Amino acid sequence: MKPKQLMLRGLNSFREEQTIDFDMLCADGIFGIFGPTGSGKSSLLDAITLALYGKVERAAKNTQGILNHAEDKLQVGFTFEMGGANPTIYRVERMYKRTKDNGLKIGSCRLLKYGESAEVLADKERDVTQGIQDILGLTHDDFTRAVVLPQGKFAEFLSLKGAERRKMLQRLFHLERYGDEMIEKLKKRLTAFDQRLSEIVAEEQGLGDASKETLVKLQKEYNLLTKQVDESNRKNKDTETKLEELKKLWQLQKDWNQNYHELEEMIRQDTEMQALKLQVKQAEQAIQMMPIYEAWRESEASVKEVKETVKEQERLFHHIQQEENRIIQLLETAKQKQVDQEPILQQKKTIAEEGLNILEKLQEMKPELAIKQTAVNELMINIKQKKRVLDEELSQHEALISKRKELQHILNENKIDHSYRTIIQQALSEKKDIQYLNEKLEGLRQEWVQQHRQCVKSEDILKNGHSKSNQLKEKARRLFSSQEVLYHKVVKSEQQAVKLQDFMSNRLNEERLHLMEAYKQKASLNLVHDLQEGSACPVCGSTHHPNPAKKTKIESEDIIVSKINRYEKFLDNLAKSSNRLENYKIQCESHAANLMMILDENEVPMMSKYDKEENDPQQLMDSNSIEKLMEQHILDVKAYYQDLIELKEQIEKVIESKKKNDVEQSKGHSEFEFYLNKQKELEEKAAQIKQEIEEKKKSWSPSYPPLEEIEEKEESIKRADQKVEKYEEQLNHVFTKQDEIEEKIKKLSEEVHQDEQKEASYKAQLDSLTKTQQDLIQSLSKLNFDENTDLHAYLQNILQKMETLLSDRTKFEELLKKTQEDRFEKEKTKEKGLTRLAQIELQEQKTKERWDEVYQLSIFNTLDAFLNAYAEEAKVKAWVQKLEVYERRKEKLTSDLQDIEKKLSGRQVTEEAVVKLESQAEALKERYHTLLEERAACGKEKNIIEKNHQRFVTLEEEKHSCEKEITKLKTLQQIFRGNGFVEFVAEEQLHQVCIAASRRLGDLTHGRYALEVDTAGGFIIRDDANGGIRRPVSTLSGGETFLTSLALALSLSEQIQLTGDVPLQFFFLDEGFGTLDPELLDTVVTSLEKLHMNRLSIGVISHVPELRARLPRKLIVEPAKPSGEGSTVHLELL
Repeated sequence: MKPKQLMLRGLNSFREEQTIDFDMLCADGIFGIFGPTGSGKSSLLDAITLALYGKVERAAKNTQGILNHAEDKLQVGFTFEMGGANPTIYRVERMYKRTKDNGLKIGSCRLLKYGESAEVLADKERDVTQGIQDILGLTHDDFTRAVVLPQGKFAEFLSLKGAERRKMLQRLFHLERYGDEMIEKLKKRLTAFDQRLSEIVAEEQGLGDASKETLVKLQKEYNLLTKQVDESNRKNKDTETKLEELKKLWQLQKDWNQNYHELEEMIRQDTEMQALKLQVKQAEQAIQMMPIYEAWRESEASVKEVKETVKEQERLFHHIQQEENRIIQLLETAKQKQVDQEPILQQKKTIAEEGLNILEKLQEMKPELAIKQTAVNELMINIKQKKRVLDEELSQHEALISKRKELQHILNENKIDHSYRTIIQQALSEKKDIQYLNEKLEGLRQEWVQQHRQCVKSEDILKNGHSKSNQLKEKARRLFSSQEVLYHKVVKSEQQAVKLQDFMSNRLNEERLHLMEAYKQKASLNLVHDLQEGSACPVCGSTHHPNPAKKTKIESEDIIVSKINRYEKFLDNLAKSSNRLENYKIQCESHAANLMMILDENEVPMMSKYDKEENDPQQLMDSNSIEKLMEQHILDVKAYYQDLIELKEQIEKVIESKKKNDVEQSKGHSEFEFYLNKQKELEEKAAQIKQEIEEKKKSWSPSYPPLEEIEEKEESIKRADQKVEKYEEQLNHVFTKQDEIEEKIKKLSEEVHQDEQKEASYKAQLDSLTKTQQDLIQSLSKLNFDENTDLHAYLQNILQKMETLLSDRTKFEELLKKTQEDRFEKEKTKEKGLTRLAQIELQEQKTKERWDEVYQLSIFNTLDAFLNAYAEEAKVKAWVQKLEVYERRKEKLTSDLQDIEKKLSGRQVTEEAVVKLESQAEALKERYHTLLEERAACGKEKNIIEKNHQRFVTLEEEKHSCEKEITKLKTLQQIFRGNGFVEFVAEEQLHQVCIAASRRLGDLTHGRYALEVDTAGGFIIRDDANGGIRRPVSTLSGGETFLTSLALALSLSEQIQLTGDVPLQFFFLDEGFGTLDPELLDTVVTSLEKLHMNRLSIGVISHVPELRARLPRKLIVEPAKPSGEGSTVHLELL
């Protein structure tokens, strides 16, 4: 960062705008800011911090009391350059305003970036401050400790406590990326891996049993179902072909019967159709005659209508002629009235306009007269009041002169000796070191208590985890026994299903044999029924039938088919339940394996023996129905499924709890060891701090007051300083008030003289306006008017009468013109109507003759017969179409009957035979679809298990990888726990700053002093001229403290430049040079001049004459003058 320009106005003693060009001021590397005490030197540094951060270090509440008492507005602007790889110029501006209670509030602010054009980066106070922090990388406190050091802040970094110093170094060198940011990154990554591991475990549990054995078994079952599907499909197609032939034959029989009945019905409609033909003929002739008839009737109606219209038109023409004569008489009357009255009204109008003009001038003069009279009165009152205030201010001015002398005397009596103040400050600094060590010791004690609590808590977690582990194992043993019982039940049901399948297969084969016997008997009986003695047998060809077949006692075909269907359904259900039971066995074995992972080998319960159930299905059939046995078997299978679901959920919960408990125990063991080691570390640090406290108490200087009285002494100095500050403030207020009163006296004298001149001028103008007003009133009375006459209304009345005369004449002229046009139009319309009437009467005569001719040639005897025969053309077309459809349908039915008889060729079929074959085909189709569904379900399950098996292998590999990453991240988390690593980096950075500062301090003190860091992170001085003895920095004198703080501040700025992307290219000092002797002052200035070789500009603020004579470039600050002019600055070169 390199300063370019500073602008300030209204800040402390600066009233007028002052601008400082740092490019010229910093040309030699080092420069000075000089001026008398109170001239405003330190206010220049205040202007920089106020512009950048909106704060002034030494002001109450950061901004209170910094506005010049004679100004209402404060402005600061600071331009600087960030000289990294791409130099960029920025400017920050702030403006403050005085509030009603003499406070200060922000008026406007903005942060600019200069490139090809000025870009506004921020225009709100908070955004501007945050933008500066982002650009510089420094907070306000860091800036005043390492870059711009105002009064009272120079040695602060030297005396900061260890924790506060480390925090400052963390901000200056951006070490937070090694602390909270690193921990947050580790936490996010660990959370992501933990979440992924949980997802993997959940997904593996969701996959279920995906073993290779299950996959092979499903493949075999799928192949078997495929063979059954193919066989069922072949039977189904054969049956459907046969059924289709029977259906076609049955449909032909139905079609023949339907066509035959429809043909008989149509023959009965022949008479009706003949009558319809005659009606169509009459209607067609009536349709041809109807246009001629309608034309004749329309002509008659038109003649009648036109006669009525012509009569009305003649009546309207006579009426308009009478109206035209009446309007001509009214127009002549209006013209004569206008000629008689218009000259008189014009003369009155001219007189009224002249009077109105005079009246308006009088009205315009009245406000001006009132204003002039009011101004004269106000000036007389103001002059009197200002003279009285002037007398009061003169008396107050004399009182302030007396009070100023009194305050100056009191101020000299209350000032504190500088040497006494220095001793108390040094003693207070050493006591703060002791208090800081005590606070640090108390902090270690509290931390030890906290770590001890955490250690006990971790031990309790381990105990609870062990107890919970035993509970989970006990629960796992109970679940193992439950699944064992369920497994035995499933095995028993599976054995029972096998026996039932064997039994059902045997019964199904028996019933099929019975069905074949029934078919044979039925065919034999039908053959015997058709046989006749002497006719040949269709089977053997014999004409004699001595021993025909006889009916035996066999169940009907329908009963046998029903039994077969029922046994087939039972076998299907048994096959499905067997598959389910086999799957349940596999799931039970999988659950047992999962439970054995939780239990140790000696904790697994022994498998109990179970009795085999020997039930003979044939015996069951004898004692109970087969339906009840099947229903019970299906209910048992469903119950096993519900038991398996519940058992699976309980086992999953136990496994999940076991995993969580193992993780918690592992975590608790690690935390227990961590907290135990942390306790030991804290105990060692506490012992070291106790030793340091004892050593500091032993080295307490005899010149210091007792340790317990330091705060009291400091408070007495503060109280004295507060009194001095109070009296100085009062004295400044008196000076300010005196200046204000003198300015008021001068201002009031000038204002009284100016008001007296204005009074004389206003009185002369008032007399002139009054005379002009009287002349206008006389002119108005000559016209027979006065000021109260309403000339506007009088003139408006005259104009209204003239307008009425003109409007009456114009109205009658327009009305006459319109009436004449209307008369002409109606006469023309009447002539057209007469012509139209003659044409229509001729047309009516012709149409009547044409109708008479057509009617004589028609088949109709009367007009009513013609009108009754007429029908709509669409209706006639419908009758014709109906006749055509009747003829075509009759011919088609005859033809269709002949075709159907050829196709039947004498064959016949019954509806019962068709229905029977349909039921057989439907049964085969249902069997086929059932097999398809079973194969699809089996194939779907096979595909899922294949996919799940591949996914399970992938998940196991990813699971092992996640567990390794989690272990590494937890180890890193323990390393970065707390702020240990950040403190380590901060301490290393502090050592680097201390080494550089010690080297610079050795140059300044000719090798006498060196700076080191103690074990508590504080600074100590090594006195190499006194045998290398080490002592606290609080034992240094004022000059030694200045040199040490200077070396440390310069080294700190240098380190910031080395570590940052944008170097800080300037440094300000605002105190300390007055404590140096001439030789040491020369050494310090020489060292500062050498820093210019490192591209660092240094500004010093002082009033030491030797320093002013030494520096080539100086900024001189001239103090404010009693006349009211503020402080000013100018550049001075050697």
